[in-house]
Amino acid sequence: MRQTLAVDDARLSGRVADLRHALLGWWQEHGRHTIPWKHMASGARPGPGDPLDPYPIWVAEVMLQQTQLQVVLPYWQRWMARFPSLEALAAAEEHDVLLLWQGLGYYSRARRLHQGARQMLGQSWPQALEGWLALPGIGRSTAGSILSSAFDRPFAILDGNVKRVLARLIASPRPPARELAGFWRLSEELLDPQQPRAFNQALMDLGATVCTPRNPRCGECPWLEHCAAYAAGDPAQYPVKDASKPLPFQVIGVGVVLNGAGQVLIDQRLNEGLLGGLWEFPGGKQEPGEVIEATIARELMEELAITVEVGEELISLEHAYSHKRLRFVVHLCQWQSGEPQPLACQQVQWVEPAQLSHFPFPAANARIIAALLERLGLQAPEAPQVICLGEALVDRLGPLAGDPATASAELLDDRLGGAPANVACALARLGTPTAFVGRLGEDAIGDAFVELLTARAVDLSALQRDANRPSRIVLVHRDATGERSFGGFAGDQGLGFADQALEQGPLEQALPPLLTGAQWLQIGSIPLASPTAAQALHRAAALARAHGVAVALDVNWRPTFWDPAASASSGPPAAAVAAMRPLLDQAVLLKLAAEEAQWLFDSRDPKQVAAALPQRPAVVITDGGQQLAWCFGAHSGSMPAFAVEVVDSTGAGDAFLAGLLHRLCAEPTLLRADGDGAITDRLTAAIRFASACGALVCQGAGGIDPQPAAEQVVAFVNTTAATDLPAAVPR
Repeated sequence: MRQTLAVDDARLSGRVADLRHALLGWWQEHGRHTIPWKHMASGARPGPGDPLDPYPIWVAEVMLQQTQLQVVLPYWQRWMARFPSLEALAAAEEHDVLLLWQGLGYYSRARRLHQGARQMLGQSWPQALEGWLALPGIGRSTAGSILSSAFDRPFAILDGNVKRVLARLIASPRPPARELAGFWRLSEELLDPQQPRAFNQALMDLGATVCTPRNPRCGECPWLEHCAAYAAGDPAQYPVKDASKPLPFQVIGVGVVLNGAGQVLIDQRLNEGLLGGLWEFPGGKQEPGEVIEATIARELMEELAITVEVGEELISLEHAYSHKRLRFVVHLCQWQSGEPQPLACQQVQWVEPAQLSHFPFPAANARIIAALLERLGLQAPEAPQVICLGEALVDRLGPLAGDPATASAELLDDRLGGAPANVACALARLGTPTAFVGRLGEDAIGDAFVELLTARAVDLSALQRDANRPSRIVLVHRDATGERSFGGFAGDQGLGFADQALEQGPLEQALPPLLTGAQWLQIGSIPLASPTAAQALHRAAALARAHGVAVALDVNWRPTFWDPAASASSGPPAAAVAAMRPLLDQAVLLKLAAEEAQWLFDSRDPKQVAAALPQRPAVVITDGGQQLAWCFGAHSGSMPAFAVEVVDSTGAGDAFLAGLLHRLCAEPTLLRADGDGAITDRLTAAIRFASACGALVCQGAGGIDPQPAAEQVVAFVNTTAATDLPAAVPR
């Protein structure tokens, strides 16, 4: 019996050049040329020898282990948005890595990729197999694919597609796993040393699209005349497989344990073994002759040291792994006694049922979570697309020509506000899932905000409450005509206000799960006026950068937050500008009032503002009810604001920003910096939509109550006379 495989068999002798030529010719016309990590940064296909960034290729190759391309693509795109660089991945928490990987399976791949990123920090990308093989989770085929794809180096590959193609090419009588050395020699001999990147990709594409496991399309194959399996009459019989063994079957009892507060108990699996590091509902294997209720009660005592009352069945489902089949029988349980202990896991945690989506669970648990939420009458929350971080406060309006500090309560008009809180409420009203991150006092104002934000379906999982500091009250004087002026702050008992004490520690715990699914972090400059809150704000911006989440900065300069004695019309001093600079330098979207642009950049031209910053952000400059202007890369323009009767201008700028972020979440390509005319038109429409949001808020009292729904904005734009519509003016 032949012990090795080699291309000098009689069937292939002298045909290597023909095989290479035929395959590459086929690939030029029929290959998968839209794979994003195979392109240069410009979007062009690389030429011979052109290097590509190894990081996105590495991520893709690890994802493609055990998983098909069409499944991997959306995961890869989300991954690159959250972790766009080696540094971003290395800085991430494992929790966030696993949460983003959730649903892709084989979670050890994610942990090894994360470990490898930390191992590679500060090093040059390896140019030889040994360097890649030293990284966790990288085998010879993955290493060869990365080297050939990134650097066009002549290293062979042998993934599942390639094994199948080669086994059919020579009609191998034995499974590839039993002839690996020979298959590697065959792959190496066939590899075109002049075009290794193209050849390896062509070989993979042939296996994925033509030489498929079942029903191969032999009539389309460039190697048809060379294929021994086709000549034998039944290509689908190759590669030969070893006889499969039946998978063992087990029944798993699972307890969904609820406490008196309605929280549910989850535990995190040990990192070693199957599904390591993921969260799950506790349970274990049913013993012979044991009823499932007894299994659940026993397992929860053995693993968590708690006693429970096992109630009704919630759901039963089956799930197959590569090595076994499981049936999960899930019962609702009521916690009775015992403090949960992580006796067989990393940690245990009581969580609100609505927050289960913030934890990475195995795929089988998704149906359990859905069944639980349905039983409790809850809907699985959508992941916030925009996270609004900063102050929430009350504007206390005094009577006309009166003093809000001394007026009787019945003459005061308290309005919930604060720019980030306004933006969060406006986004939720428009239909964009959002979260608010801030700190409120444990007082009536804080309770009112929680009630309002909860009613608007704003995620408050990262909200902090302060037992010692009150929520901030801003006193607002109004003259006889209703014109407003700042009258100081109220409520401080000597420790400052709750928003000044936004803490970094709790923020680092609560923010990453929100960032995992978000597109934008929206912030302003007011937290920078307090050292504690400033530290938290800068940390939040760093976490956003590490997760690939874009920062939208609305400067919202308010001098009285820095110095209550300052004139409300004064510009930022040098210390305030220096505090803002790191945020200005990383904002992807920058919104400024015209006077803010003048103070900070000595210009009211958004093109000049964008050019003054290293990252060239998208810039929008508003000027009250006057002209607004923008510059998004090559797309720039201006338009007048809608002419409406103004009842109260409070919150108009916040509604504008919310409208713009709402449209950018729906159309992220609007941030493209090219000169595509279609994008210019869509961007103009998005800014007109945002302007309409601000105009509608101006027609009511307060910054939150008059915020419109999306259909109201569309109707307003559509029914406004064409002569009154703000038209874009190219700049």
